[in-house]
Amino acid sequence: MTPTKSRRGNEEWADIDLRIARKNAEMRARYLQTTELYTAEDIQGPSTKWKREGRVFAVQDGEKDLFPDFQFADGKPLPIIQKILEVLPEDLTPWQTAFWFQSANGWLDGKTPQKCLKNESKVIYAAEQLGNLAVG
Repeated sequence: MTPTKSRRGNEEWADIDLRIARKNAEMRARYLQTTELYTAEDIQGPSTKWKREGRVFAVQDGEKDLFPDFQFADGKPLPIIQKILEVLPEDLTPWQTAFWFQSANGWLDGKTPQKCLKNESKVIYAAEQLGNLAVG
């Protein structure tokens, strides 16, 4: 490879990285605008403890934890959320977790996991599949 091609390749990768970063920022902004989110002050319970225990997750907006509302019923975490969080890949970021819950899922017949929480076994199975590599 000539030095010119190598340098151009690095510039192309930098451009790709920049486009990915912009897309991620757009997705996060849209999520913050379209999702019902609670701050720790909004929740009548120990949200920080629940997060630490893996009973709920939160996304960050600056320094502030924001908790998607679908995780709660009557001010308490839904037990299914902890079960799902336990089987999702450990290396998912909170934002990746939020997007997984909100994205159409083939294991759930195209529905989003957050809309299928009442079908516990099916949504847990879908969460388990995220960690399985596709072979083919």
